[in-house]
Amino acid sequence: KGARIRQEIAIAAKECMRHEGVRGFLVSHGSSTVPQEYVRAINAMGGKLENAFGIEVEQLARIARLGISKINVDTDLRLACTRNILKLFQDRPELTESAGAGQVYRDWKARPQNVDPRSYVGSIRDAVIYGKDMGEDVARIQDCIQRGTMSAIAPLLVQFGSYRHSGDVEIVTCEQMAEWYRKEGL
Repeated sequence: KGARIRQEIAIAAKECMRHEGVRGFLVSHGSSTVPQEYVRAINAMGGKLENAFGIEVEQLARIARLGISKINVDTDLRLACTRNILKLFQDRPELTESAGAGQVYRDWKARPQNVDPRSYVGSIRDAVIYGKDMGEDVARIQDCIQRGTMSAIAPLLVQFGSYRHSGDVEIVTCEQMAEWYRKEGL
């Protein structure tokens, strides 16, 4: 709690890159905001999260304008998805015994301090990753993950000034990136 981003580091790094003619992008790692409403909701549904705090959105918005090109908020995604999945099980308790969804619940329940869906959706991994049809109950969990991702990211896109800027991102292939690295001597 009370973590502070030292924005002078981002400014200095970007300035050094410009001075040296280095074309690149800065990434802020470990920058989840950890919305407390997500933490409270998860704990109210049986979670065991303690001392879960993140970076204030205002700090992240400020560094986004100072040359940080990517802000990693994976914990926010994990919390939002877990909150949605637990809410589904709370609203539809019969799913805890379902052939498709029940194992997800049991795997989460074994470690209620865990909010990383990747560690408790292994039984439905093919549905989550590849879109394999594993039935209606699993589709409900997939929907929880999709809605959780959107609910965590959408407000941040607006607050960071990135809303409606996806068209500004140049899409390149791995081969094009490899060529760029080669030309840059990296």
